[in-house]
Amino acid sequence: MRLAVWILLGFAACTTRSGVPPKFILVPDRAEDLRFLDVHKYGIAYQAGVVTSTEVGVRVEPRRSVQMLPDRERPYLAAVVRVAGQGRTEEAAAAVAKIGEPQFIREVLIDFEGDASAGREMVAEVRRILPGKPVALFRDAIGERRFLASPAPWSAGALAGR
Repeated sequence: MRLAVWILLGFAACTTRSGVPPKFILVPDRAEDLRFLDVHKYGIAYQAGVVTSTEVGVRVEPRRSVQMLPDRERPYLAAVVRVAGQGRTEEAAAAVAKIGEPQFIREVLIDFEGDASAGREMVAEVRRILPGKPVALFRDAIGERRFLASPAPWSAGALAGR
């Protein structure tokens, strides 16, 4: 699934950890004004970057656009990092960890392009580098939360709880 073409995903919402909103807005790599968002009802999962592993090395493409976030309260931010290619797991995990390292990022979701076992290895390595920060495969997180496509301007009132 490409990050830029996310659509409404209607999965059952349940929260397993306190402080994690039951619904998330998926924000691709484009500027969005999310200042209206009710941070108690919605978290923000944004495309934080792409890590590509090749025979030559690991290439990192960080996010290029800036989000306008709610300033009343700190939103729950989940960095979604796409990992493409195979091999160089330790180098790729270090690159993912560097993207997810800032304190304002509360969770790292890895959108892994390979098989599930390699994805779990990647998660374990990133968890080792970032102890105490939640790290999961994006496809596993889908099962426990509701993700919504990036909001359209006309939906701002509904998402703000008005």
